[in-house]
Order: sequence, then structure tokens, then C-alpha cells
Amino acid sequence: MSKPLISVRGLTKVFGDFTAVDGIDFDVAKGESFGLLGPNGAGKSTTMRILAATSTRTSGTVEILDKDPEKFGPLVRAHLGVVPQQDNLDGELTVSEISSSMDATLGFQRSSLRQRLKSYLSSHSLKKSVM
Repeated sequence: MSKPLISVRGLTKVFGDFTAVDGIDFDVAKGESFGLLGPNGAGKSTTMRILAATSTRTSGTVEILDKDPEKFGPLVRAHLGVVPQQDNLDGELTVSEISSSMDATLGFQRSSLRQRLKSYLSSHSLKKSVM
């Protein structure tokens, strides 16, 4: 059996007296998709923030592509795909503005975004309406 792409062991996150995530373990193998289900307050969003290195864990280990997200946050985030429960795009923003916001979240350089967006737009019919 091959090594999992995501491995979480004993993941815990404590906020003061409140334990939001309490020692969870899971693996995600190559080719798998996974989701976190549970009631409000179950620790789903906190777990995803830890996986995406936007929040630190209190204890436990997390490895994504053999890397600790706390040490390699931008690299790890570049490989994660997150689908929110609800559409949260602002209809007032252009494609370029949304992409810029997402790239900043993932830790990409702004110049990298411009180059990738120009390359994409040059091969599609969207051209100037989004620039």
C-alpha cells in the first residue's frame, strides 16, 4: 500500500478552555476525495484551517505530500482544493480580482497571477472583459 497523500494523527486544537478538535486521525490516499461532515461547532472549519496552514495546531501531526503545513504552508496550499458549502463569490468582482484574492490566500506572487491569467485568457474567448 502506498503512503497516504494526507496523514493526520492525534490532531488537537484548543482555544482557551474549549477543545475544537479532539485528537482526530485520518488518511487520504491518492485518488481519493474526502469531506468533513458534522454539526456546527464540530471542528470541520478548524481542521481545514490547520490543513491549509492558516491556523496552528495545539498538538498532533499533519503531513500533506510528506510536508508539514506549518513549515510549508504556501506549497501545501497550492495543492489543496476546497469546495465551500455555499457560493461565496462576490458578483461585483472581476475574474482577475477573484483570482488575485485566491492567489494571495494560497501564497502566490502577484506577478505570477498576472502571467498565468494572461496565458489563460489568450487561449480563451474571455480576453479584455476581465482584465
